[in-house]
This record gives sequence, structure tokens and C-alpha cells, in this order.
Amino acid sequence: MKRLMIILAFFPLVLSTKAFSQESAVPSEEKTVRQELEAPPEEKTPLETFELFMTKGITLFNQEKYQEAKTDFQTAGLLRPEDSEFLYFMGVIEAKLKQYNEAKKYLSRALEQGYQEAAFDLGVVFYLDLEYEQALTAFEKAPKNPSTPLYQGYVYEAMGKDKEAIAPFLRAASDDRHPAIAAEARYRIGLIYFKLNALEDAQPEFTEVVAFDPASPIGQSASDYLKRIDRVLAKDKGLQIFGSVGIQYDDNVLLESSDGSLGVSRAADSRVLVYLHANYPFESFVNKSGVAYSIYQNLYATLTQFNTQSHELDFYIRYEKDRLTGQVDYFAQWVRVDNEDYLYGQSLRPEATFAHGKNKEIIVAYQFQQEDFKNSRQIPANSNRDGITHAISLIEQVNLPNARLRAGIVSDTKKAHGFDSESVGHRLLTGARFLIGSSLQGEISFDYTERRYDHPIIDKHREDKIYMANAGVSSSKLIPRTDVLLQYIYTRNDSNVLDFDYKRGILSAYFTYKF
Repeated sequence: MKRLMIILAFFPLVLSTKAFSQESAVPSEEKTVRQELEAPPEEKTPLETFELFMTKGITLFNQEKYQEAKTDFQTAGLLRPEDSEFLYFMGVIEAKLKQYNEAKKYLSRALEQGYQEAAFDLGVVFYLDLEYEQALTAFEKAPKNPSTPLYQGYVYEAMGKDKEAIAPFLRAASDDRHPAIAAEARYRIGLIYFKLNALEDAQPEFTEVVAFDPASPIGQSASDYLKRIDRVLAKDKGLQIFGSVGIQYDDNVLLESSDGSLGVSRAADSRVLVYLHANYPFESFVNKSGVAYSIYQNLYATLTQFNTQSHELDFYIRYEKDRLTGQVDYFAQWVRVDNEDYLYGQSLRPEATFAHGKNKEIIVAYQFQQEDFKNSRQIPANSNRDGITHAISLIEQVNLPNARLRAGIVSDTKKAHGFDSESVGHRLLTGARFLIGSSLQGEISFDYTERRYDHPIIDKHREDKIYMANAGVSSSKLIPRTDVLLQYIYTRNDSNVLDFDYKRGILSAYFTYKF
């Protein structure tokens, strides 16, 4: 009998409908198979009946009718329960139905009977079922399969052994007979070097992927990584400066957008935004550190009393080691509103990113923030809002070849001596960034926050439910050295206190130039 090979994960699952016997061919059309099966039993031998049911099962499998295919395979198995082809195909169908334990039993029996093609598929099933040591053992028995080194690399990545994954990926990348496998392997090598901060080693790998097929998902993702590497390497060379100019239409101008606690104007206006950021990184005993300065100014067309200027100074220290990235930032902030001091603030934010699995990260952060509000003509009792905020966040991020997904939770507590200033908030966040064609990047997000204020207003505590949705599209290819962003943000603050109940929509266009 002719042996057939099926790859469960990397390639589409399409089974051959050629005959198992080399002496005769079985028609592949279902109508012909049905006619053969309807022939008088005395005209068919058990072997012929077995082959017909197997062929029908494969035909149904190729039509993605997996449960029906399984029934025909089982019928064939009643005639020859220890046939190696039957055991192999039953393992494949059980794997497709995600019945991994059954799939492993059938594929193991097929392998025991000398069906060597089952070794690779058995390794894939162990990998999908998170049994990594067993997967590596199975892959060692499938050296002739061109995808074996690629999947060995996947397994080492899933085990958190990125450095060990490089060797099998390199073997797969050197296979000129299978360029698609080689491109995937080079992409994985580039990702590992990128995570290890070996950016100059990652560059040629991503370049090869782009050269193979720039329009493919991994080609577009590799191109994005090359841009990120260029920006990082540019930072390492010294001072980096970029500036942004934006135009916004705001249908409900607020002084403080985070909770609407001051200056809900109920009026629409347009404004111009100017933002300048300078960053100077330098090498240190912990990989990277540096200092950054930012200045922000908005100018309203009509509501000039909301004109805001903000200065922020950031000192940061960054540490990278294998699958762990840590960073600590200290921020100092000074804000002026309508040409008067509004806020002096400072905060400390440690953050740790843990890479796990093949493409996932967990980001854990804590932030301590101290705010010193200043009284002014517009807000004479602003200093009552002085306080300290503690916040902690947990975010899961998934990095796909052409998208980045994230979801998480943020909880904070603010302690202050002012009226209606102490609060506790919990925020759920979700979002995605993804490629649109070859030149655009899309972004969507949705946040939900519940916030309760400890000091009662009259006879009740203030409670806010805040819904925020964001959608944007950007491109770095329309104008040289310039990122263009179009964005819309909608906010609904559902509060049990009427003064703080509002809706808000902001339409923005930003142009960011890298000097």
C-alpha cells in the first residue's frame, strides 16, 4: 500500500484520494464510490470494501465533513482494525476534531507498525496538546519531513527556550527546496533576536522575509519590525526628536478628560495641538537608561479658557534579559491652564513584561502618583483635589504576524482630603492593532471603567460608569519621515450625578515628523 503524509498544522489538510493498492485505482468521485459500495457483497472482497470506505472517508475529509469522514474510517477499521493506514488516518481525523488523546493513541499505534509518516503528525499533536517533551521525541523520529525543524523550534519557543529554538529554525531556514518554510523560520529567528535585543542580528532575518514575499502577512510584519529596529537603533545613536501637529473637533470640551470632574463645558469647539518630544538614551549597567522631555500645547478657537500647556520630564531605566523586560520611569509634570498654574505632579512607574508561549506577553505595572493642584481664578478651590493615587495593571498581549491584540484590567485608588475627590476605579480594556494592506495600520479599542467616589454628594455617593471606544487608521508611507493618523474617540460617562453625566466625541488628525 502506498503511504500518504498529512501535516496537521503548517500546511492545509488535504488527503490524497489515490488508491491504497498499487494494483488498481479507486475512483475519487463520491458518486462512483457510492456505486461501488452498492454493488452486491459477493462481488467485493473484504480488502476492496475496506479500500472503498477509506477512499470515501478521505473524500469527505477533503470536503471538511470531518464527522462523516470519521464514521467511514471507523467502518473501514471494523474490517482491518490493525491496518497502519487506517490507524494513521483515524489519528489525523481525531486531531482535526481536537480529540488529541485519541489522536495520539492511533498515531502511536501506526508508528509502532512502521508507518513512519505518523511520527511528524504525532509530534504536532503533542505540541498542540502542550506536551512539549513528547513532541520533541516524536519529531526526532521524523527527520525527513521538511517541517520537522520548524516545529522543533516552535516547541522550544513554547517551552520558553528561545536560544535553543534558534538551531532548528536555522536548519529550516537553510532548506532551499521549501522557501515558504524557510521564510517562516527566518521570521521566527528575527523575533527571537528582537526579544533578546540583538537588533543587528534580527535585521538580516527580517530583510530576507520581506524579500521573499513583501505582501504576505509575515512579510508585512517583518517590514514593521525593521522600522521599529531602525527607530531603536537611531535612538541608541544619540538624541532623538519628533514633533506632532494635530487638529481636533471636540463636541464637548472638558478640562480634565480622565473623569470629567472639572469643566464639563457642554460646548463644542475645534483646537490645534502641538507636541514636541526629545529623548536621549545611553548605555548603563542595566542595558538602557535615559532622559526624555515633552511639551504639549492646545489652542482652542473659542473656549480659550481651556487652553492647556503641559511639560513632562521622564527619567527611565530599562533591563532586558531573555524573556523578561523591566523598566522603571520617574515622571515630573507641570501643567498650566489659561496661563495659570494648574498642577504639579510626579509619579513612579515600574513595569515588567514576561514573554510566554510562542507569541504572548504579560505586562504587569504599578504606578504611584502624587498630585499638587493649584488654585486659580477659574478654579479657586482646586487644591482640595490634592492627593495620592496607587494603580496596578495586568495586561495580556498577543503578537500575531499581522496584528497585536491586548486585554487587561487596571485598578486604582486615590486618597485626597478634598470634597468628592477620593475614589476607587476599575477599568477593563481591550484593543487591537492590525495591518490594512501594505501601507496602512488600523487600531480599535474599547474600555469600560467603574468609579466610585467616597465622599457623598448631598445624600448619595457619586458613581460613574465610563464607556470609551476608539478607532483609528495610520500610515508612515504617505509622507517621508512622517506618520499620519486619523482617529475618532467616543466617551460616555454615565453618572448618577447630573453635573458629571456627559457624552463626548473627538475627531482628530495628527501629523508626526521624525527629525
